[in-house]
Amino acid sequence: MMDRDVADIKDDGRSESAPIGATGALERQLGHLESQFSILNDQVQELQRLASLGTMSAGVAHEINNLLTPMITYGQFAAGQSDPEVWRKAVERANTGAARMRTLCNGILGIASNARSSPNVAAIGPILDETFHALGRDWKKDRIDAVVDVDDELTACFDPAALRQVLFNLSINARQAMIGRGGKLRLSAEAVANDRVQIRISDTGVGIPAENLSRIFEPFFTTKRKADRADLGGVGLGLYVCRCLIEDQRGSIRVESRAGEGTTFVIDLPKHASDS
Repeated sequence: MMDRDVADIKDDGRSESAPIGATGALERQLGHLESQFSILNDQVQELQRLASLGTMSAGVAHEINNLLTPMITYGQFAAGQSDPEVWRKAVERANTGAARMRTLCNGILGIASNARSSPNVAAIGPILDETFHALGRDWKKDRIDAVVDVDDELTACFDPAALRQVLFNLSINARQAMIGRGGKLRLSAEAVANDRVQIRISDTGVGIPAENLSRIFEPFFTTKRKADRADLGGVGLGLYVCRCLIEDQRGSIRVESRAGEGTTFVIDLPKHASDS
């Protein structure tokens, strides 16, 4: 006869010796832990958004100063001249600088906004264009040729604030991978099979070693902790948050890379809103 210390198993899988009250308490504990994990995950996403904003703001402040200096200098010079041509050039310089600063400020506001919304069908192009201009620094100053390639009519279902943050983080990574060597950044999007849309962020930077490819979306995994410059460092949360944000939109993200040749992140999103 079986020892009573080894409990009989009922048809429903519950041990005779497992008190119903204890099972209920365990389920409540698990539910509480799941709730706490969800809260912590939201906080991590918010902290990463603020970190991205800090990175962006530093670059924007430097770029705005670069724009203001010639505007002020030319304006002061023109103020003492009576030549209409000199005045015209001063106004043109001011208008050009002001337009660029407006673009930079809009980029900051886009990242600063935490107005998350349910995914809706919208054009992909404007989000890619915003990312192209949002870093706060002219790509060519780092010898990077940045291009956007997307059909103006292409749409997908996404949350603009979340996708903007993902694309911005991936663009920062691409820039970091090409600092000191130059290269090309390409943001593209196209419709694919099964009513899906793919966005690709490709760079010709240093690439990712094969042994790290399976880990880059893990929280706190990074190879940048010992970076010499603050804008080249990281704590390993950016790609983890990107994955969470994309999966929240019924999407997926993957990476293709070869060390020394470059990296491509592929974001897959639904083309249409969920029917559920």
